[in-house]
Amino acid sequence: MYIQTLMLAAKGLGLDTCPQAAWVPYQEPVIRHLGIPDNESLVSGMSLGWADHAKIESTLVSEREKISEVARFEGF
Repeated sequence: MYIQTLMLAAKGLGLDTCPQAAWVPYQEPVIRHLGIPDNESLVSGMSLGWADHAKIESTLVSEREKISEVARFEGF
């Protein structure tokens, strides 16, 4: 929820973000570089900046299920 809030705040300031967790199994170089103690680990990361909308990666639009297929709202 922290990352989500940070992403929303960044968007409000005109910045783009990209949350990332796939690299976590390979975090050792990052831990060494940042001097993170042995009793701590990383669970996610996030890129922050301005998207380059001319890049092919920026054109990806993933399909989403309809909200009615994954949630039910009662009493609202």
